[in-house]
Amino acid sequence: KDIAYSHQLTQTMYKTDCIREQDNVAVESDGFLRGIELQIYPQRAQNKLIARRALLKYQTYLQTQRTDITPEQKATAMRAASEKLSAWS
Repeated sequence: KDIAYSHQLTQTMYKTDCIREQDNVAVESDGFLRGIELQIYPQRAQNKLIARRALLKYQTYLQTQRTDITPEQKATAMRAASEKLSAWS
């Protein structure tokens, strides 16, 4: 319940320009929870590592094997691959 409440406070902070003391606490606690997320869910940490390695392999492939496409096309391909791997992990 406290986590949901702190998340609501964070959203409220972005909707208004005024920042209250409790909003700052909510932002700090949200950052704290994000830091321990990978320890709570080890499978997610493993998936993120796999995704990062796959993205680096794909980047190497684009640089070495796909010399027929422009740098803009390579950037677009990297962006699409990154989005797909982020959604997966």
